[in-house]
Amino acid sequence: EMTSSLVGSEMCIRDRLFYCVGCANVHHNDTFSIYWLGSSVTYGYATNGYSMADVIAEHTDTDFYKNAVSGTTLQVSGLNEGRSYVERFESSDMQRMEAPDIFIIQLSTNDAIPKYFENVGAPTPYDIRSPSLFERTTTCGALEYIISSAINKWDCEIAIYTNPYYDSANYSMLVECAKTIALKWDVIFVDMYNDVDFNLLRKDAYMFDNIHPTIEGYSEWIAPYMEEKLGMSDMVTNKQ
Repeated sequence: EMTSSLVGSEMCIRDRLFYCVGCANVHHNDTFSIYWLGSSVTYGYATNGYSMADVIAEHTDTDFYKNAVSGTTLQVSGLNEGRSYVERFESSDMQRMEAPDIFIIQLSTNDAIPKYFENVGAPTPYDIRSPSLFERTTTCGALEYIISSAINKWDCEIAIYTNPYYDSANYSMLVECAKTIALKWDVIFVDMYNDVDFNLLRKDAYMFDNIHPTIEGYSEWIAPYMEEKLGMSDMVTNKQ
């Protein structure tokens, strides 16, 4: 049985599927569990809050927690009004939660916006491991801080995922930084941005704009790809 208490903005429970933006005290049974931390693509900006997180849970009959706020960045910034990935990760909501089977972090396209990209930072050397050593006001520092903290707290599998390709030199550089960070920390890197074969499958119906997928884009294109890259294909039991 799964229980929760709501302290945030939105929550809905469907059977064993769990979705929330800002919730606490999540207790799941032995069902495989996924935690998501992200912005609009993880949330489902163009799909009324429905994203690949929901699709994958439906396909695999798993529990999930989605902490996603549109328009936010990994890095701590005064422009984020306290809603950065770092600040939401540090919230009492996530800090009270049990360890998931996998923790998935979106590489936010918002960090590629020029006013944020000027604080992109850089990956740190391999021997820099303590959360206290990362500059959370940079994108790279924030990502490493979250990964390091999650390892210390949960010791679970971790994955980073990128957006599908769109024309952005800044985001392309962010992807390369994230790839370096993923290698350092030995976490899964789901690189939709640079996968040519994946991007060739893109249809107009799959995207609301150059960044945000439609329901078809999530269910027919992105979710199946992520299930494969996360090693979850054999868990798919309810694919429509």
